[in-house]
Amino acid sequence: MTLEQPGDVVLATRLVPSPTRPVLVHWEVACDARFRRLERYGLLFAQPHERHAVRVAVSGLEAGRPYWARFWAGGAWSATVRLRTGSRARPAQAVAALSPA
Repeated sequence: MTLEQPGDVVLATRLVPSPTRPVLVHWEVACDARFRRLERYGLLFAQPHERHAVRVAVSGLEAGRPYWARFWAGGAWSATVRLRTGSRARPAQAVAALSPA
């Protein structure tokens, strides 16, 4: 996954302990820490053959501003992570790593 635009980010997590079946994972990116204004969200499956690691490319966010992200899996939310998209002059390069409790 590459970050094409300054407003693109990659979110990643791994479920621990790793179950033996696919697990549905919900992800959210919000404008505020309380997740009242969601900017992007989606669903994907964490697969056993990938050690239940998931990555999602999120594009089209506003460049140079903070966002908050989290995952939901197995009945629990991950920790919330604050991230910042890149600026027009300096695209974001970091991956936000989250682990559901």
